[in-house]
Amino acid sequence: MRKVSKLSLFIIIATIFCSAAQAQILKRPRALVFGNLAYASPAGSGLDQNYRAGVAGEFGGGLGLGKTIFTGSVGYQLFSSRPGVTAGNLRIVPVKVGVRRYLLGSIFLQAHGGIATQSYAYSGTKGSSFIYELGGGLKLLKMLEIQLTTNSWKQPASFNRSNAWFLKAGWSLRL
Repeated sequence: MRKVSKLSLFIIIATIFCSAAQAQILKRPRALVFGNLAYASPAGSGLDQNYRAGVAGEFGGGLGLGKTIFTGSVGYQLFSSRPGVTAGNLRIVPVKVGVRRYLLGSIFLQAHGGIATQSYAYSGTKGSSFIYELGGGLKLLKMLEIQLTTNSWKQPASFNRSNAWFLKAGWSLRL
């Protein structure tokens, strides 16, 4: 009887693993192409003392299986300086890689990291630092999407990390 139960347990476990592996193999590869425009709002850490709201644009793509897609993007962000800030507007070019995971239907979460190249309008100060982005979004009508994300990076002339909230709207095509 003991041999029969061990054999049965082995067959059950093997069946579960084989069906799980087959389900992963049978998932259709996915490609993603997206672009969006964003409104940026500085969030504490001193950035909001020197800069007002900003605008941003981003373009990217990705590949994945099932509900998980690995992405890459390049963008441009511009924060308007407040009166009295001699360095002028802050310009950022982020290049990021990350992952997007669809949860229920068209709702997704995402996390990205990369390099942010920064410069100021009236200053020769330039620099690059690590940038990360966390957030989520909702896909509408199979092509439009809305996202809310938070970004954090270190400015060249500061010891503190700068944070901002981004409300993004754009298009996304999942192939």
